[in-house]
Amino acid sequence: MKYFDLFIYILYAAQALLILNVIASLYYRIFRKKDVNIINKLQERKAIINYFFLVMVSFLIIMITNPFFSKTIELHSGIKRVLFSASVTQLTFLLQKESRTI
Repeated sequence: MKYFDLFIYILYAAQALLILNVIASLYYRIFRKKDVNIINKLQERKAIINYFFLVMVSFLIIMITNPFFSKTIELHSGIKRVLFSASVTQLTFLLQKESRTI
């Protein structure tokens, strides 16, 4: 289970990067609208981080729900927190994306 815990910590790190990037993106879009180049780079970086975050969360869900895996994985609080925060982060990301298109 050491690798599984390491995977959870990597997910936490990716989520922290995504949240920091979202905050920086919001700051530049609100207070520094003239820095279009930086805003575009932040949006591209946010999309890349979000893609890898979704891939890793998908692997986590596959590991948890895999019927062919011989060991049972308990949903301890770390996994529940990762899945909850992943869903909140994705909703925030999607709502922010929708607000840009309106």
